Amino acid sequence: MKQKSLFLVIVFLSISSALYPQHSLLQEEFSNPNFSPPQFLNTHVLNFFHHSCGGNLLDDALAAGLGNLGYHLHSCIYTQYEYENVLTDYRHWYKRFQRELGIRSGSHYYVFEGPDQDLNPALGDRIDDDYQDFMLNYYEFDAEFMDIIIFKSCYPNSAVSSYDTDYDGTSGNNGYGHVTAGTPNADDGVNNFTYLNSTSSVDDPYDDSIWSQGQWDGTESSLAQLKTAYRGMLSIFAAHPDILFIAMQAAPMVYLTNAQANNCREFARWLREDWLHQYDPSGTDQFQDYPHKNVVPFDFHNSIAWTGDDSRLDNEYFWFPQNGHPDNMLDNSNSSKIGRNAGSEDHPESWLNNRAATLFCGGTDNASAEQLHKTPKTYQPWIHAVVNRWEVSQGPTAVNLVQLAAQYVASNGRVKLFWSFRSPDQYENFYVQRRSPMHPDWTNIACLEADTHENERLNYSFDDNTIIDDVYIYRLKLVQVTGSVSYSNEVQVNIGTPVDFILNQNYPNPFNHNTKITYSLSQPSSVSLIIYNLLGHEIMAFQRDLQSAGFHEIIWDGFDQTNAVVPNGVYLYKLRTGDQRSMIRKMTVLK
Repeated sequence: MKQKSLFLVIVFLSISSALYPQHSLLQEEFSNPNFSPPQFLNTHVLNFFHHSCGGNLLDDALAAGLGNLGYHLHSCIYTQYEYENVLTDYRHWYKRFQRELGIRSGSHYYVFEGPDQDLNPALGDRIDDDYQDFMLNYYEFDAEFMDIIIFKSCYPNSAVSSYDTDYDGTSGNNGYGHVTAGTPNADDGVNNFTYLNSTSSVDDPYDDSIWSQGQWDGTESSLAQLKTAYRGMLSIFAAHPDILFIAMQAAPMVYLTNAQANNCREFARWLREDWLHQYDPSGTDQFQDYPHKNVVPFDFHNSIAWTGDDSRLDNEYFWFPQNGHPDNMLDNSNSSKIGRNAGSEDHPESWLNNRAATLFCGGTDNASAEQLHKTPKTYQPWIHAVVNRWEVSQGPTAVNLVQLAAQYVASNGRVKLFWSFRSPDQYENFYVQRRSPMHPDWTNIACLEADTHENERLNYSFDDNTIIDDVYIYRLKLVQVTGSVSYSNEVQVNIGTPVDFILNQNYPNPFNHNTKITYSLSQPSSVSLIIYNLLGHEIMAFQRDLQSAGFHEIIWDGFDQTNAVVPNGVYLYKLRTGDQRSMIRKMTVLK
């Protein structure tokens, strides 16, 4: 970890009097980043929620760069959300993640199958008359399958005012001191989440009576408001360590005054350096370090902005030039050529988008070199380093890689449990745990030792023959060799005639030769099971005539309808009954 030091951001004295006592968590943790392709790269589904300059970045370079690295981009990734900055600026991302992006909020779980409810990922008819209020309704389907989310907001008409969070400079509160202004709690004595939760959708106004400084009327935002919203998002993200969230700071846009440009640049600095040090789960300005590895900012702004020969920025961008920093590629005497004054309709210009994508995906920045008459600089793949860090620490290790499935076998009155995983050398024991509505406490019913065949995918099973209740819920308690404990997903098994229509997770998953897809019917019905690739193309179809109520299974051998082996990757499987009920899940072929 780098030595922490005190320094004053003099260039922003007109914006904030805060002391910035720490380097970014990212700098401290990426002293030895891993740039190799992530082990589970083929299992991830990535989407980029964006508007305006985000679409240009994708079209110019980013989509191709991510695809070339092997990331599965969502099929609608090129579609621009067309309802302008008022609905996509900074203030709304707290609400979007709380209300829209497949994230659980209380008893609600927002999952959309639009714009085409027949699973066609091509842009189709709108779902409802209010679809402009919901980004997913416009260009998203099956949000629950994403596990890497990049989001980029737009400036609210590029008008970010300088009212900012202020601190008293004392040594407490994670090094920032007491917050004296610039949050609902500091200004009006109101919990910050009370303000953030005072509106239920993107199109509804906040209750400005709660925060006298919170006048978010669709025309401007302050630095204090933006930082409050982004601190609030960390509490949402903390509940979902199995999703990687990449916050892409917006580009330095056109038509900014110098004051607005400085405010935007300050927010870029704060997002990179202070955001993850200011996790505030209580909503009372009590800061701590964010505890997980599933949130990372990407400084899109400064990746393409004229730095003004700022040596500190040259050395602290948090991207990875080969042979190390400084990265002074955009130090240039002609400041109007770079960043916020680039008045192209492509905002920013294509060569700047190519530079940003090169920093994100790795490669040589020939575009900037040609424009600025400098020697090309080569960069390591930023996205690989970020995904590797997440996979190893908080990502798929416990949640996605150990996948539990269960099935009641009526012929012998037992529940059969299945699970599989890779790299078992990190585990010592599996405890099979069970509970039921009649016996709500988790109980260990078996303990199995983990095998140690390195780099092989191993399949396990266990038969529970002590069935008494009508419904059971199972999970695995995973004990690592280090002594740390985590848990698998939970699965519910209904004994006897099913009480609902259920499509279970396939097993094994990921799979090599074949996989079993089980489902239950609460009443007799015909069914169809369709397998799609991520482009929405039908790969394989299974039709079953009238089937009895109960448990059923279909085996898929990984061949398509032309009897060709399907390539590695993520696939969707959708079960539809005769009365048009349907469920859909994700599975992975990994050979």
